[in-house]
Amino acid sequence: MSVLNSLKLDQHEGEYTAERQLLVLTQVLWMVFLFGLMHLLDAFSGERYFVLSYLGFLVAVQLFAPAEPTPRWWTYVQLVVLLGFFGLAYFVVTRGMEIFSF
Repeated sequence: MSVLNSLKLDQHEGEYTAERQLLVLTQVLWMVFLFGLMHLLDAFSGERYFVLSYLGFLVAVQLFAPAEPTPRWWTYVQLVVLLGFFGLAYFVVTRGMEIFSF
């Protein structure tokens, strides 16, 4: 039996813990890799790290999106996506104001 199937046996109220665990693990690994790479290249900034982490999160969300029925934990993921979008919009507006010097 594969690891994914064995993790699916540990379901609680229809929630797929395997997809949730893979999503979290993928995001953590991406953020650790990104942090190390940016420091290695001496290109770290909070804005860049947030934007690239958020883009990685969007990719992971698309990869591990659960099939129907939608589990309860997925609504929290969608909330994080929405909050991240507002953070991204803030950085875009701030950067645009710096460029056009408002």
